[in-house]
Amino acid sequence: FLLVDTLGRGGMARVDLGEDRVTGRSVVLKRLLPPALAIRMWRRRLRLEAKFLGRLQGTSVPRFVAAGKWGGQTCLVMEYVRGETLRSLLDLPDWRPAAGALVRTAEALDAIHERGVVHLDVKAQNVLVEKDGSIRIVDLGIARPRVRRGPMPEDEERKVLGTIPHVSPERFLRRDPGADPREDVYALGGILYRLLAGRSPFDGPAERYVERMLHEDPPHPGVRTDAPEALARIALCALAREPSKRFPSARAFAEALAATVAGAAA
Repeated sequence: FLLVDTLGRGGMARVDLGEDRVTGRSVVLKRLLPPALAIRMWRRRLRLEAKFLGRLQGTSVPRFVAAGKWGGQTCLVMEYVRGETLRSLLDLPDWRPAAGALVRTAEALDAIHERGVVHLDVKAQNVLVEKDGSIRIVDLGIARPRVRRGPMPEDEERKVLGTIPHVSPERFLRRDPGADPREDVYALGGILYRLLAGRSPFDGPAERYVERMLHEDPPHPGVRTDAPEALARIALCALAREPSKRFPSARAFAEALAATVAGAAA
């Protein structure tokens, strides 16, 4: 693979744009940085991400290309997806493009859940909208199986992985080795809430945010003057603290949101 450009760099990994020397196709290379390379959990999670990409081929995730050692580093190679992020749609004057993309995101997540995987890091930056409107969901770095055999690895028991506004309350309260699709439904509600309010449900530093999330219901987001009140009800239902009070599936969330978008257009 030939490195072309750097797409992103975080505390644990870097993501580069590359070119497959054999096919000439653009690819994405995800490599662990030295701090993460020394931590068994992150090496295991990169291998698991590769496994999930393979399992989910035919859904909305990028196509798996290869995994292994490259340049002496543990590396995951996948299809390069061209598109704008859902985040870029949230601040448009018209709420409909973002809402429509969120419907398709929820439908895509439902297909992922049907294959036995929960994403657990659903945020607008991890959703790409292609030119034809197709949705691609990226970064399965902290995804988990819906059902897991055996206990959770000890080095993950003490950690809550994810971006706080998008992590469900129950993730802070239990250490279930599996994951519940309604955790992704919670994250979908957070994206819709931001579309309506221009902010996350709560504010403050991380510890204060989590404390409020665990003990308070999200305040009403307010509604854009051109948007129906039903959007707020959908967001608040998805953001319910108790999973049993949320939409039972990403499909149910998509159907409710799609009906509201269609009703507003009528």
